[in-house]
Amino acid sequence: MGITVRPSEAGRSSSREVRRAWWSLILVPVGFVAAFVVGEGIPAWMGHDSAIATPPLWVMALAFVAALVVFALPLLVTLVLSRRAATANEPGAWTPLIVSASIVGSFVVINLVSGLLVLIFD
Repeated sequence: MGITVRPSEAGRSSSREVRRAWWSLILVPVGFVAAFVVGEGIPAWMGHDSAIATPPLWVMALAFVAALVVFALPLLVTLVLSRRAATANEPGAWTPLIVSASIVGSFVVINLVSGLLVLIFD
């Protein structure tokens, strides 16, 4: 009548890393909101109102780079967790990273195109 301790299954700890990598994608919407605040806040902090006039190019570039850095931070978390899962030879370990990188890449392309259209047609 004692407690028996069973050894853990071979794939259990590595599948936990894949689950953590998938759960890290929850940080993407948080990063999106933070990037929006940073991207809109930098021109306002520098005294440029985007509702009245288009800010100078260097202000737009600074806001874009800062927003990109903030938005890409969750990608680093997913990278670390996916790498841990891949080290444990877990199948599908890189899939969360691919999904997260696709989202960040889409964000970059959409904002670049939007910024270029503003510069061209404004």
